[in-house]
Amino acid sequence: MDLRFENTCKPPASKGMKSFEQEWNIKLPDEYKEFLCKNNGGNPTVRRFKTLDGKHTSSLTLLLPFSEEVRKNVKNVFFAFHTNHVIPSNFLIIGEDPIDNKICLSLSKEDAGAVYYWRLDMEDIYKEGYQPSYTYFSIIANSFTEFINSLKEK
Repeated sequence: MDLRFENTCKPPASKGMKSFEQEWNIKLPDEYKEFLCKNNGGNPTVRRFKTLDGKHTSSLTLLLPFSEEVRKNVKNVFFAFHTNHVIPSNFLIIGEDPIDNKICLSLSKEDAGAVYYWRLDMEDIYKEGYQPSYTYFSIIANSFTEFINSLKEK
């Protein structure tokens, strides 16, 4: 597979990632941090994926960078979704599909490191009393590396 990322940012500083982890009391998987140091976000040239249950197929159009160079980055999206309690607390949004559904990384529990597809288009996040749930999450891969390796052209 000839997977490349276009429109990437410069590699993140390791102290920036450590600071983010400490500030939010989270642990980013090592394989994800290593990937960011090589390919800090961007648009993949190979992008199709399918959830493990086979119910959803979509495309990774953007892998969020860990960088202040751009407005839409891991830290800003994390802050927006977590301070507004829109997403379950153990998820980190790392990417998007063409209709703004999210690709998420589980950071805790028994599935730590797993990658999920979140059908945000199905959520009613603006409804009064909205509470985050796992209803529209489907697992794509058991690890970040497995997710990247599973991307297909079509």
